[in-house]
Amino acid sequence: MKKLGKVFSGISATFALIPGMTILITKLGVPPGASQVVFGASIESVCVLILLTLWVNKQKIGLLPSRLITKYTIIMGVTFVILFISYLFLYGYYVEEVPHSANLLFPLWPGGELAEGLQIHGSQLRLVEAWGRDDVYKVIQSSSSISIQLTIILFLLNYMGIFVTLTAGFGILGIKVAETNEKKE
Repeated sequence: MKKLGKVFSGISATFALIPGMTILITKLGVPPGASQVVFGASIESVCVLILLTLWVNKQKIGLLPSRLITKYTIIMGVTFVILFISYLFLYGYYVEEVPHSANLLFPLWPGGELAEGLQIHGSQLRLVEAWGRDDVYKVIQSSSSISIQLTIILFLLNYMGIFVTLTAGFGILGIKVAETNEKKE
């Protein structure tokens, strides 16, 4: 049983460290035009902060009843699934893959010339086909710059939430199992 606590703690630390490093190296899941350093460093920082906060409160967590720990873990698991699915939706809908070129990130709230172009052509792909990738990129940057920044922030918060829920869930389980084992010994 003692090993199980170490396993959960190890998994929690893995979710705190590996994703951020992977993002820094590969840019996995980072939308076009967003900084992989911001995404990776933000996830690293917040997940380590979560682990430190849990560690500081490990005695209080150890005193919580198992049913409450189970409830929190299930809530975090469900939250993870919701955030993961919503991130896949956001990425699939707002990132337009352009063959043989860099992908484009469309804002959640297109404005000006971009909104008109989307209305005329009916979809992001048709707009890129009609105007060309570089012209669409220029229009996105000029007519929807605030919207694109807000879109990147939404992507970041959602992406960060995916890893925070996993880190916290496994961290709480690891602490509870370790504290339970210490009481038995």
